[in-house]
Amino acid sequence: MTPLKVKSYVEFVKDVSIRFNITPLITLTTVDDLCFDSTVPIVFNKEDLEDQKRAHEYFDTLLEEGYQKGFYPYRFGTNSMRNFLEKLDPEYVRIVDSIKNTLDPQRLFAEGRYALSSEEMHRNEQVTRLRS
Repeated sequence: MTPLKVKSYVEFVKDVSIRFNITPLITLTTVDDLCFDSTVPIVFNKEDLEDQKRAHEYFDTLLEEGYQKGFYPYRFGTNSMRNFLEKLDPEYVRIVDSIKNTLDPQRLFAEGRYALSSEEMHRNEQVTRLRS
């Protein structure tokens, strides 16, 4: 963790927030001299469908652009897990899937989290080939 990296992170969150007209509520916690943790609460009116949609798009944009800049989430919901897993190295995902299959062959625990199933990985590979 360097001052420039922290500044880059804060500027990135502010830039995305401005695009979505959302106040950038950034909390930074130093874990150690190599790492910081950040939360970015997203305040919106859950009764307003447009506000909900904007909040979800904001969240997705933070994930996508953060990933591109080297800022990775330590936690998010299952609705975002698949999109994140699809960006990981396929070999890594295969190893995690193999471990998950060994420990939980019926996929009863943490369904939809941490690993794409073999079927999902195969489907993704087919889509990638079609796009090429």
